[in-house]
Amino acid sequence: MCTGRPALTDPVDCALDIAATRAGNELAAPGASPAQTREEPGSPVESRGRNREAIRAGDAEHFARDRDAARPGDIYEPDGFDLWPVAEVESFGFLPLSGELSPAEVGSAVRRIAGCNDIDPDGDRPPRPVDALGSFLHGLLTFDNLVAAGGLRVTDDSTGVTFLPGCCDGLEDWRDWHQFIDGGSLLGFGHDPVSPVAERFGDTVRLTVNAEQSGSPVIELSVAALRKLLAGAERDLADFLALAADWASRHLPGHCAPVTAALARVVDLSAPAIPPEA
Repeated sequence: MCTGRPALTDPVDCALDIAATRAGNELAAPGASPAQTREEPGSPVESRGRNREAIRAGDAEHFARDRDAARPGDIYEPDGFDLWPVAEVESFGFLPLSGELSPAEVGSAVRRIAGCNDIDPDGDRPPRPVDALGSFLHGLLTFDNLVAAGGLRVTDDSTGVTFLPGCCDGLEDWRDWHQFIDGGSLLGFGHDPVSPVAERFGDTVRLTVNAEQSGSPVIELSVAALRKLLAGAERDLADFLALAADWASRHLPGHCAPVTAALARVVDLSAPAIPPEA
């Protein structure tokens, strides 16, 4: 049996730091393969690509610093982050997104999504606010094309094989899975040295953990089963959004509506109703 669900990854990871799956149950959004998406100059795809490249450059610096400071088994905690409560997240791990997260876990998810887009404004965006909270949320609230590290993580319960999001995944692209099963033959999520790949052969989907590795573990499931997993992932994401809206009303009362709307754009779902301030 396979499971999957939405999730995000930790900041020291290659991709943005939260993942999602549901086929086993966690969902981090995969990016479209080059064959499926053509980047026109000035298009949202190109803009999102530039955004992601800037993030990768920042992640590489943090990765080197944090990896050197951490010991095996250590829990990564962002130094000095005190804008709202956050949970401890395993280093190099994923945070599954659903309606079952604790308030501190929601805080970690929002922190990571905001951090993925925390890039200095260019000429197309207004300058950062001077206050710490407004400055940190600025990218999340002003970027047209938001990104969030993660993707669809699929686990085969019968074998223990797990298909993880690659470094080119983004939670914002999770609907590419639907395009893939509706007509695509191949969907890639990364590049050397680890290249997760999804392929469709008739009514069967094969998920290769690392196409760069000979004899890589694979997961095979039917197209119908994958559709059910994606439907479950969408429910998880909707439940997470509702939870995040309630969390924002309590922890970010002055930014609740725009933060909720931004999170909804990240996962490509309609924003839930904003609860009254507590």
